Amino acid sequence: MVPQPTLPFRELVALASSAPSSHNSQPWLFKESSGGGVEVRPDLTRALPVCDPKQRELWVSVGCAVGVLNGTWKLEGDVVRVTPGVPRVEVVKKRRSVRGAHGGGTADVPPGSGCVAKGGDEWKAIVEAVKEADAIQWSDDAYRDELVDWIRFNRKEVDERRDGLSYACTGSPPMPRFIGRPLLKWLFLTPATQLKADLEAIATSSHFKVFALADDDAGPAAWIQLGVELMDFLLDCTERNVAVSFLNQCCQVDSVNATLKASLLGDDENKRKTPVVVLRLGTMTPDLIAKPRAPRRPLDDIILLSDHRAYDDEDDLKASPVVFGVVGS
Repeated sequence: MVPQPTLPFRELVALASSAPSSHNSQPWLFKESSGGGVEVRPDLTRALPVCDPKQRELWVSVGCAVGVLNGTWKLEGDVVRVTPGVPRVEVVKKRRSVRGAHGGGTADVPPGSGCVAKGGDEWKAIVEAVKEADAIQWSDDAYRDELVDWIRFNRKEVDERRDGLSYACTGSPPMPRFIGRPLLKWLFLTPATQLKADLEAIATSSHFKVFALADDDAGPAAWIQLGVELMDFLLDCTERNVAVSFLNQCCQVDSVNATLKASLLGDDENKRKTPVVVLRLGTMTPDLIAKPRAPRRPLDDIILLSDHRAYDDEDDLKASPVVFGVVGS
């Protein structure tokens, strides 16, 4: 007998879609399957070809969404078939990614999780990797263009798109896109300003956490599994009031990733592993908790009613206020 889900399908999707993703791109689609199952599929129209050319982070994000459902899964082609378990509902609703400074002090990181404590050689290696990656990424016009495409410069864009990075997270006031885009790209998204911001934020944190994969495990199934494990760790941190920020530039720049791999994963077994996700951990404060979470797309935009499109008929498509599958500005 197939176990029945503990929550209705749309509630499961609402929870799963709260998972983290690069640039808050939300690269997933969901479909209800027989017996209470959930199909999770990548939305490749939301891929990030510059910062994630192998679509590794996209699949990790899909894995995080799968992890929220807290059940069993298998990958068939590009469809992840999930039998949901009992999601950690209240913890999922509370979880958020933090941009900028943490609260200072020492975070109560999950025991036995292999986190890197502040001040040691591994900590210093990760900081050096951040410096090197910032210098490369923020000098790359293509990277900055891709990022700016995902920034929502005013409240209207935030409300209409329900994805991407709000102007608030950049520290800028709301403004029209035609003003905000060149201003942000050429004055603020520079190696010097971004490195300064990263180092100031790192100074308020107490630990790093690195998720790595064996080199011969590269591929969607392994990336999904890493996302499931990452999501479980993020929820553990949420329960322990640990603030979490992503530092994935260390993994996105291949040359930096190779250097980090050599300096951080030193023994013979780990030399065959590649860093995939780097997290910065610190203490959560009431001010951080009070900040609004990143918006999520409406459920009707991410639920598939057939295998080919999000709507069963053209009338449904015309009635939707958001065009399905469009990205960028």
